[in-house]
Amino acid sequence: MYLYALGLTLCGTLSVFCTQHFMLQNMLVGMRARISMIAAVYDKVTRLAVGNTASTGQIVNIVSNDVQRLEDAGTFGNFVITGLVETIVVLGLVWWQVRTMSYGRR
Repeated sequence: MYLYALGLTLCGTLSVFCTQHFMLQNMLVGMRARISMIAAVYDKVTRLAVGNTASTGQIVNIVSNDVQRLEDAGTFGNFVITGLVETIVVLGLVWWQVRTMSYGRR
């Protein structure tokens, strides 16, 4: 009984460390994408002629709001794939457990 409790505690602790490392890597990818997009907007704005530039408010809106969505997608976008894989694994385990119990096998 104590081994199960120890195993559950170790699995929870390992899960926390793995999740934190995963989120750190995703945030770094999102920040790099954001920085590259801000640099691309800056290069585009500096190459435009004075009469063709957008207003300062539009440029600030692109840099602050729209590029933030890229950072969020880098951080949380992988959870779409992870959630799908976890759902398939859990449904498979539930199906296996129900099938095993319904036939009386243990």
